[in-house]
Parts: sequence; C-alpha cells; structure tokens
Amino acid sequence: MIPIPDEQKKLLQECISTASGNFSLYFSRMTDWNEDRDKTKKKDDAVTILLNAGTKIITGASAVLEDIHKRQASYMFACCKKGGMCLEIRAVLESAYVSGLGSGHPTETGMILDRNTGLPYIPASSLKGVLRNACEDEELKLKYFGNESSAKKDDISVRGQLVILDAFPSKVPVLKEDVMTPHFGQYYEGTGSAPVDTNNPIPIKFISVKEGAEYVFRVIVMPLLQTEGNKQFDSDETEKIKQLVEIVLTENGVGAKTMVGYGIFKEIKDVTKEEEAKAKEREKEIERNKAEEAVKNMSPADRMKYDVENMNIETAAEVINKVLQSNDAERYIVEESLKKLSGLGIKENTNKKWKERIVKLKDKIKS
Repeated sequence: MIPIPDEQKKLLQECISTASGNFSLYFSRMTDWNEDRDKTKKKDDAVTILLNAGTKIITGASAVLEDIHKRQASYMFACCKKGGMCLEIRAVLESAYVSGLGSGHPTETGMILDRNTGLPYIPASSLKGVLRNACEDEELKLKYFGNESSAKKDDISVRGQLVILDAFPSKVPVLKEDVMTPHFGQYYEGTGSAPVDTNNPIPIKFISVKEGAEYVFRVIVMPLLQTEGNKQFDSDETEKIKQLVEIVLTENGVGAKTMVGYGIFKEIKDVTKEEEAKAKEREKEIERNKAEEAVKNMSPADRMKYDVENMNIETAAEVINKVLQSNDAERYIVEESLKKLSGLGIKENTNKKWKERIVKLKDKIKS
C-alpha cells in the first residue's frame, strides 16, 4: 500500500519507466507499506524498492545537473570580476556519503536530496558549518565566517567573507544500499532499562552515495569594505582556505556517520584556473549566439549595412554583388562599400571583375 492519491502515484511511477522526473518527490511519497489489522508498518524491502527506483530516475538529471554547474561557475566568476576571489575544488569520495538519516521519512532513514534535481548533494550550510568547526584560529574564523553580536554594549556583528555554494556531483552518482545494525534497540526506543548485550540487533537499511563519485566544491571570497576594525581578506590566504577545505574533506568528513568513516574524500584538485577559462569561453559563446540572433532578426536594410561594415577579403565579392543587385541600397551604404574596398586594398586595377563592380558602385552613387 502506498498512501497517496492514485493519480499522483501513477505520475510518480511513470518517472521510473521514462527515467526522468525528480527523485526527491518520489523518495518522500512512494514508501510501500504492509497493512495489518492491528498496525501498519513499512515493508522490509521498502528501502530496496526506493533505491531501485532512484537509480533509474536520477539518470535523467544529467542535463539539469550540467546547467547547475554552468550557473554556479558563471556566478562565481562574475563575483571575482567585482573584486572577489574564488576557488573551485573537485574531490572523489573515498567512502560512501550519506546525509539526512535523522530527517523525517517513513523508512526512518531519510536522505538529503536537492529539491530541484532530486540528486544527493551537500548543502552549503552544512559545508560552512564543518569548515567553521575545523578552523582553529579565532581571528581567521571571524574573518572567514563572521560572528553575531552579543549582549555586550561594544560588540557588533560582522558578516563572514566566505560564501559557500551547494556542492553537487560532477555527474550523476551511483546510489547503493547500506546497512547499520544498532545493538541496543530497546534502550534507544526507551523500552529497555539499560543497553545490554541480550538485545536482538536489527539491521536497518538506508541509501547512500557510492564511493568514487566526484563532487564539486565552490568557495567565493566577498571582501568587506575596508573600514577600521574589519579584517580585510588577504589574497595570500587562498592557500589557507584550500588547506582548510582539504582537512575537512580528507580527515573530518562531511554528512552523517563521519565518526565511522563515511563522507571522506580523496584526490583533491584545485581546478579554478581551468574552470575560469571554460567560463570565459561560455561567455564568448553566449555573446556570439546573441549577435547571430540579432543579425537574423535585422531588416534587409540593416542587414546590408551590417554586412558592409563587417566585410572582409573573403566576403567582399558576395557583399558587393548584393549591394549592386539591391534597388533599395541607400547612398551612404554604397559610399561605405567603396571605403571598405579601399581599406581592404581592392581597387579598379585589382582585376577586371573588380573594376566592373567599382565602376557600377560609382555610377550608383551618381544616379
């Protein structure tokens, strides 16, 4: 039994067959239950069913994931242009990653999924928390993460200079089924007096991200205005921030169950320069596409003017022929054509064909 309206259930089930849709919607609604006379409880294989569905559904998130990375990179490097600094780090999971086990879910083992893509991600707030906790230098902690005003009269609140973005996998990750086995279930449930070895350990299944998935971590430095009392960010501290991120990823871990080895990363790579070059190329491509679209929407007169102004050796013959064939070519366009030809070194003595074209252009002006 799945306790949701049939129409909603049908739509969510179609996500599996079409390998599309949003797994976060499916995950929170499609838990299968056994319906008994005395009580209703989830099926023993409920987590396995959700995992199999999720494995198929998230494969359709590749395109939107790529858009997220482009959007984050564009935002990050746009901030850099305005005086900020940025850092992009890629790291590979050495152990499985899991988060949100304590969040509300029918299986009692939740998972944090991005509401827009349905993919397992690392929230920016979580990353900022573990980075702040790992920073032992109080002066740097204030500079990077800021503080809140206290009850003291002279204290003021200062915002941190680090902006952390959500960390997404570089490509759709692989999900896997994991198990934890609490040995003192009765004690945790409050039905036993003490944690004793006579309790029956019951395996609990949950979904995690399989080791080997690569995640992208983006950090932006947004300096404070230089005023008295503010600790201005120093460009030399980029290495300190990188080291702090590396300590968190390779030693402390992120997500849940880090004390037993989950959420540890390896192969830490700083790819800021490479990604900045890619972002600049994307900007150029966007500008080229805009220019091409604008040219397509031009009126015939404006298009002729544009072609003449952008004429070169390769396009000169084609452009001049269009000018000569047009009955609507205005005088200044014909005059501009002659100037452009002269600038390109094309004259009446270039060859017979060009002599004919140039003479016709001059006649067109006279007429």
